[in-house]
Amino acid sequence: MKHSLLTLVRWAPIALTSLALGSTAGADVLASWDFSTQVAPTANVPPTPPVMASSLATTAAGVTCSDMTTESRISTYAGLMYDMGNAAPAELNLKWWDGDSTDNPGSFNNAINDNYLSFTLTATGGPIDLTRLSIHEWRNGGGAPQTMAWTIIVDGGAETPFGSPVLDPNTGDFGFDWFNADGSVTANSTLEIRFRPYGCCGNNGTGNLHIDGLTVEGTVGAGAGSEYCAEAAYTCPCFVVSAIGEGCPNTTGVGATILGAGDPSIAASTFSLTAAQLPNTSGLFVQGTSALGGADGNPVGEGRLCLNPQKRYSPQSTSSGTVTRSNFQNFASAGQSMNYQYWYRDPSNTCNGGGFNFSPAWNVTWGL
Repeated sequence: MKHSLLTLVRWAPIALTSLALGSTAGADVLASWDFSTQVAPTANVPPTPPVMASSLATTAAGVTCSDMTTESRISTYAGLMYDMGNAAPAELNLKWWDGDSTDNPGSFNNAINDNYLSFTLTATGGPIDLTRLSIHEWRNGGGAPQTMAWTIIVDGGAETPFGSPVLDPNTGDFGFDWFNADGSVTANSTLEIRFRPYGCCGNNGTGNLHIDGLTVEGTVGAGAGSEYCAEAAYTCPCFVVSAIGEGCPNTTGVGATILGAGDPSIAASTFSLTAAQLPNTSGLFVQGTSALGGADGNPVGEGRLCLNPQKRYSPQSTSSGTVTRSNFQNFASAGQSMNYQYWYRDPSNTCNGGGFNFSPAWNVTWGL
């Protein structure tokens, strides 16, 4: 698959310096590609997709990785190709980064990457906080791109540069060096990573790079949690049936919902809970460490109680069918799994004699 950029990415080069690989403070290796099974190319041809399978990427808990593919700035370009120059196993040996074999010399030596490597990380255990991207490479000759650069796409948004480009001044030395791009970006769902080196300073960028290491560093956040006690259509009191993702129906004609957002950190929490599709009455959030009814809840009042209440927060009045609360961190500990649910009055709904109801429940694990 080819990608077409609406905006060409161009950077100014920085000082000629190689950065040694060393984890950024507090960071983990989120993904590391294993090049040991790569075979030396025997022809100057495009790689067979994918250039590296996802199984060759070792990932941290809470992260999955896609295949690595070769992509192009313009859909008609031929793209990256293997090169036989100083070919060796256990590495990728690729050329046509800044420039393309179908656009000679129009795309050469213009500090715009034309063909690149791409892969995507998916968050499965909370937000991905990216802090460093690193490549381990050496330039085969003066025609190889000097400037090591990266772009990213966060949660399906626009492509943006990550970190500062770094120049590799060495050629033909057969010595691999690490080149790092540092920054701070958070992705809640997906993070596409693109290695996009380009030509600079008198070289045309079409020559081959030897690559035998590529890593992604950062942390995986605790995440905003997940809903439970609403995974199916449950039979509610008086044989009313709830909709998936909602609590038992109230006098608005639908069931309440619950949604967590932000980072549940004890030190600096931005975590909040919002209950919606409520009658304009009053209610309160309750908290407990244990789920009830095997996470399906037990019939209580006009709804289902889904946790063992151990803490009740101060009452709130509903405005336009919605209520939000934050500052839950004062009643939780780092590493603790906690459950939350919204209890609310529904005095016109007395089928079961209760006049009150519940949202589904929300489970979250608190971080430091």
